[in-house]
Amino acid sequence: MLKTKAFYDNLKSIIFFLSFSFSSLIFAQADNYQRYKEGLEGKSGVERLKYAEERVTDLFSSSPILAEKILKDAIRDANIQQDTLFLINFHRTLGGLQHHLAQFESATRNLNLSISLAKKARKPLELAKSKINLSSVFLYTRQYDLAIDYLNESIEVFKETDDKKTLGIAYSNLANMYGEKGDLSKAIEYGKISINVQQEAGDTKNLAISHMNLGSVYSRQSKFNEASVELNRASELFSSLNVKLELIFLYLEYSKMYQRQEAYSEASAFGNLALEMARNENSLDFQIKAFNQLGLIDYQQQKYESSLEYLKSQMILQDSLYKSLHAKQIRETSAVYGVFEAENKAQILRSEVEREKSLFWLIFIVALCILILLCGMVFLWFRLRAKNKVLFEQSKKNIAPIKTQENLNQEEHEKYRALYESIIEQFEEKKIYLDSTLTMGVLSDIVNSNSNYVSKSINAFFGSNFNSLINYYRVNEAKRLIEKGALDTYTMESIASKCGFTSLSVFNRSFKKETGITPTYFNKSILACMPDN
Repeated sequence: MLKTKAFYDNLKSIIFFLSFSFSSLIFAQADNYQRYKEGLEGKSGVERLKYAEERVTDLFSSSPILAEKILKDAIRDANIQQDTLFLINFHRTLGGLQHHLAQFESATRNLNLSISLAKKARKPLELAKSKINLSSVFLYTRQYDLAIDYLNESIEVFKETDDKKTLGIAYSNLANMYGEKGDLSKAIEYGKISINVQQEAGDTKNLAISHMNLGSVYSRQSKFNEASVELNRASELFSSLNVKLELIFLYLEYSKMYQRQEAYSEASAFGNLALEMARNENSLDFQIKAFNQLGLIDYQQQKYESSLEYLKSQMILQDSLYKSLHAKQIRETSAVYGVFEAENKAQILRSEVEREKSLFWLIFIVALCILILLCGMVFLWFRLRAKNKVLFEQSKKNIAPIKTQENLNQEEHEKYRALYESIIEQFEEKKIYLDSTLTMGVLSDIVNSNSNYVSKSINAFFGSNFNSLINYYRVNEAKRLIEKGALDTYTMESIASKCGFTSLSVFNRSFKKETGITPTYFNKSILACMPDN
């Protein structure tokens, strides 16, 4: 509870800070756009396009919506001037910006326009750059083969130039693409190449990222020594650059590596370190990733209560991040369009807000359903675990239950109980149920009674018939053998025969009727509970 309270206090501080920051954003953005328009005055031709390019570079990270508006203005200007080179560059930059904003369809459209223009203008270097950018979009849309083709084409172009930095980025992207595709051997091959090229180019930041990505691939292959070497190298480089967000990402990779080794204390330590740094940097996105990682670690350790706490924290932050980004987008867009088209754009914005509200509630409901489903799964898991525990105890004791029957008089009760105890003695001590030819008549002869009395005593004290009683013991015997690892030596059919069943189908049916699960699932649940697993 203290941990949750501390988290909420921290969250309130973050939301307050964001609200305070955004309160003046609308005026700042309007001022920025107005200064941009004033800066264009007195400029003509290429000077206008260069000025727009400089402003976009300055605003790309800090004010993406404003940068997007300037880019669209610049594209119209470049079309009027028929400046193909600037058009290629502006469409490529706009596509990259929209990719950054997760607008993948718009990003693909603008990057394809850039590629088309570069082909017509016969600009192979510009074409290669645009293909590299588009391949990054394909990574998110899972079009891996097309992305790989684009990257290979771009690499062949940049091999003929001195632009080692772009070549290193292309190789790094190619390694990532193979990693996402699942071809880890090629991911390692191209990861090493990208490292060599980036070392030649002196590109320290991308070199560190390549070491980190290569370490991640080694970790996925369970090559933990190699993974540690690469991640440590990335740590040294990031530390020399004094970058924070990349270090957070690196600590999460360390955490995943130790998690795969089941070194949960180290995994949790790096996860918490990433969370602390993300809080210091006010990065809600990385806080979400850290909570997710910590939740997975606790879930693997069967710490379901704390795992759910991390999940709830993650969902709360996702909601906060969504609202913050949404508010920022509204304010920036209002500021940009408020200079010349306030009334018209405000109406469009109101419609977008309503759609976003509907989308938010849809996401909230889906997330709530997922949380309820997860809680239900955890509840069912505990129920199944408790049931299996009872089944294991019964399989060890192998004693059929005795039920008191109130409809028997004293004399009948004593007579049938004595007979039932005699039957159980034959089952418990002599295990006559292992004989597949055992019938009601044979059992009656063994206990010196008749079939009618034997049937009544079983019905009275076991609560079912002869077949249910014999299957009860046979199934318990099968569970005992499976628990002792008999499946390492025998087949399931052989075990069924040893326990007195005449066929595998009868065995499976009886086993599921008694336990609620199949013999195969029962064996898997035992293996899952073993310490080595």
